[in-house]
Amino acid sequence: GKYYFYVPVNQKTGGNAIGVAVSDSPTGPFKDALGKPLLVGYGYIDPTVFIDDDGQAYLYWGNPSLFYVKLNDDMTSYNQQTGVVKVDLTVEGFGSRTNTDRTTSYEEGPWLHKHNNTYYLLYPGGPVPEHLAYSTSNSPTGPWSYGGKIMNTISDKGAFTNHPGLIEFKGKAYLFYHNAALPGGGGFKRSVCVEEFAFNPDGSIPLIEPTSGVEVAVVNLNPFQQNQAENIAWSEGLKTAFDTNSGVYVANIDNNDFMKVRNVDFGSEGAAVFSASVSCNTKPGIAKGGFIEMHLDSKTGTLIGTLPVSYTGGSSDWMTEKTNVSGVSGVHDVYFVFKSETGNAFNFNSWNFVPKSTEKKLLAINASSAKYKIDTLSGDNSTAIKVVALFSDGTSEDITSKVAFQPEKAGLVSVENGMVNGIGYGTATIKVEYEGFSDEIKFIVKNLDSELTVGSLTANPSVIELLNGSTTTISVIANYLDGHQEDVTDLATYSNSKPSVLSVSKGIITAVSKGETIITVNYKGKMGESKSTTIAVAVVNLSPYRKIEAENFNEQSGIQSEDCNDTDGGSNIGFIENNDWIKIGSLDFDKGASSFEARTSSATSGGKIEVRVDSQNGQLLGTCNIEPTGSWQNWKTQSCTVENITGMHDVYLVFRGNSGYLFNLNWLKFNPGVNSVVKIDQQPSFAVISVNNQKFLKGTLPNDVITIFNSTGQKLKTIKASCNETLLSGMKGVMLVSIRRGAEIFTVKTIIE
Repeated sequence: GKYYFYVPVNQKTGGNAIGVAVSDSPTGPFKDALGKPLLVGYGYIDPTVFIDDDGQAYLYWGNPSLFYVKLNDDMTSYNQQTGVVKVDLTVEGFGSRTNTDRTTSYEEGPWLHKHNNTYYLLYPGGPVPEHLAYSTSNSPTGPWSYGGKIMNTISDKGAFTNHPGLIEFKGKAYLFYHNAALPGGGGFKRSVCVEEFAFNPDGSIPLIEPTSGVEVAVVNLNPFQQNQAENIAWSEGLKTAFDTNSGVYVANIDNNDFMKVRNVDFGSEGAAVFSASVSCNTKPGIAKGGFIEMHLDSKTGTLIGTLPVSYTGGSSDWMTEKTNVSGVSGVHDVYFVFKSETGNAFNFNSWNFVPKSTEKKLLAINASSAKYKIDTLSGDNSTAIKVVALFSDGTSEDITSKVAFQPEKAGLVSVENGMVNGIGYGTATIKVEYEGFSDEIKFIVKNLDSELTVGSLTANPSVIELLNGSTTTISVIANYLDGHQEDVTDLATYSNSKPSVLSVSKGIITAVSKGETIITVNYKGKMGESKSTTIAVAVVNLSPYRKIEAENFNEQSGIQSEDCNDTDGGSNIGFIENNDWIKIGSLDFDKGASSFEARTSSATSGGKIEVRVDSQNGQLLGTCNIEPTGSWQNWKTQSCTVENITGMHDVYLVFRGNSGYLFNLNWLKFNPGVNSVVKIDQQPSFAVISVNNQKFLKGTLPNDVITIFNSTGQKLKTIKASCNETLLSGMKGVMLVSIRRGAEIFTVKTIIE
């Protein structure tokens, strides 16, 4: 009756750990079952849990080694007699690999499965980039026999890792894995994939080709029963939310967002009516709800029906709305396409269709209006109601003139000939009845002039210092006369006094060259006059002649950041392998550099750093040989000469060496040539320190101007120092801290947790 969730976590000290959480539901909430790790050790990651037919549970994990324990019945402790068992990784058991310091194919991410009394251990195989492989045994604890590859390295849109999971469901087998194919995907932004496959007659697993996924459904979906809206095969722009009354539902609905439900079987007769549980809150300046369009087989496929969604009283006030549908039978993918004038227009909880019949029988009525918000003043005080009868043969009829309208509360609205008129401020509910069927519709009557007229605009931030080559975002807020605010960043118009310095569009500012400019922002509400505000922007260049923290990269391939034990702490980049690289954008070399320095550590044989400009294969300025230092946190500054490079350039550090991990990199720095005008003498010493779980910048002087950027160059905060230590608060993640002291600018990189 309990659900257990085993997770790998990073320890601040002492390597990795595996924890276990417990819940009464597979969807949580989960709580730490022990208040401490279940297992701690180097490479203790990627747990897999398997319960055998006799009830014995096993937990496997590990990189670069493979371990297992027998879990006790409580699932939160393990058998102390057998303890932690380290599996002997033999070539016979796990295959061989070449060009690496490891012997066998096993890399990490094990997955244990049982099929026809044979135990299958699936895992990513090395070297990196990974393939998928498996081994088999007659016992859940081995010995193991290598079975071969399951999936080759994914060359197109693949990540450098690939982790497997195998399940059998309704007589079919499915392999789960991951790639980087979704927009914005990469080595650390992976997307889940699944392939259906069949075991070979001898029990072996065939080589599986990655495709676009499972094409044939296990069973078709029944549209004539209640279906939860979060039952989605694909969606764009949507999120799910939860409350205790309605459970999980679809939210964050914006105009043209959509969701796809696959293999919906409408049968030979088809459907006549669509019914949906929806909720809609009101917003200042918005008088319309939205629509749910139902299309077949594509977002723009055959339109079978449109459901109007209006104000329901609030986001937690759910109403069931219905509309007729026509032109559908058989099996189709159904696309629900959402239309609205605003973001977060409404919520969608559940749906069903009603089967079509040959007789014409009244099934329901639906009342809707062009807008749900009106005034009492002439011109804005009325709107039309439309009432439609929905029949079992899929047809509909406008019955507005035949129904009875009954406002629940007097003095707010009147209804005559299908027109609603506002007569007093408040929220009015109108009951609609026809031949034993009913519906209701809500209206808000209020002063619209103050709600629709902008009093002023506010830009945040209004003063920006931006690193050249980086991009930042601003928000533009319209302050209305009634006191409410709206984010109009995407709706405002922008003019820029110096396009050569930066470009701006819909709140996105991209620095182009060093300089200063003024951005003027204009926006007009639905009533009143246009308002404006200004943003002052200064674009500055990042100096290569100050220490640049390696994790302050603009782009990277193959590396990870980790905590650093070098002087001043902070972070370093590690897990560097041959051909990995980082890019540091828009460095101003002024009149030239003469040498390059890198703070490195290596527990292996080291490698080389190729210093290139403007691309991974760009001009080679120099090659820095990185010698081993004995451990991953024993640091040494290593240097090389570079060709005299002047002006603005992107710098690419391309890492070369043998297979496996090469070295770590903490910071980098160039030294100016003899003709450079950059002053590097008497550089102040800054450090980020932790005191009582708070981060402080040490080494500041009163009146130092401290500007904090995120890793993409977006300015987050400006502080004026008042003493030797300045508190860095209210932010998380990788930060670049710029300190302006007079005419000099210094930089420090840190991670704020």
